[in-house]
Amino acid sequence: MAFPALAGEGGPRLPVLGLGYEYDLSGEREEFLLPDGIQDPSIAPDHPLYVRIRAPWSLLEARAGTYDWGEVDRIVDPYRAARFEVTLC
Repeated sequence: MAFPALAGEGGPRLPVLGLGYEYDLSGEREEFLLPDGIQDPSIAPDHPLYVRIRAPWSLLEARAGTYDWGEVDRIVDPYRAARFEVTLC
């Protein structure tokens, strides 16, 4: 399907749909399934895969000046390895 008014250089880009997951780390520690790896590298640019992680500052800095990213890393690392786009909030 082509949109003549939008096709070609200089026109606005059409939206790209993606699939995503979200984790909220403000509660108890949650176990999760590891994502499947992406075998075809063309999949990510055409249909991005996302994971959004809500990490409250109180989890990252439990004591003033002492930071612990361990729980965030535990969840982020396998998604990055599977070529997901990771967003922290």
